[in-house]
Amino acid sequence: NGMGEGGVRILLIEQIESNYGAIGCTYENGIWQNIALDVRTGEGMDSIICHEIWHATENHILTKDYSAILPDEWNALNPEGFEYYWDATLVNNAHEWTLYSGDIDNVYFVDSYACVDEKEDRTRIMEYFMTHDDEAELLIQSSAIRKKLELMCRAIRSTFDTSSWENVRWERLL
Repeated sequence: NGMGEGGVRILLIEQIESNYGAIGCTYENGIWQNIALDVRTGEGMDSIICHEIWHATENHILTKDYSAILPDEWNALNPEGFEYYWDATLVNNAHEWTLYSGDIDNVYFVDSYACVDEKEDRTRIMEYFMTHDDEAELLIQSSAIRKKLELMCRAIRSTFDTSSWENVRWERLL
């Protein structure tokens, strides 16, 4: 707002306690998106930051326009009959339809963590397109992943004033 209130706050903390080893967490507090990062994690911090920034971005998008990413439209891009696990502790055995599970035409998810819920699915896509170039070049070959990324990009561009944006990293392979 005009008073300089609201936006994104980065919270560097010593430890995040969770049942599944979380090293980053994003939550809304009024008009703020708070991103907590476990400072003990050095390796892969760029991925964690991009992951959590997408959570904050999506929270903002859906607050402005909940129809920007409709659940039915998103779920239509998943394999027939697929249901998210809704529990991060259950994903260790979820390898079907992921990047290294086989034929690229059957890839619907970056990895098993993307199978937790729609938000983690989108977050893993953005994380990989921002920080994992080799994997992103493979993922974009999947028509499901490409369509998911296109939907995310439409949501970004419909929510934010992108008129002065030139090339953005997450769209470079589209």
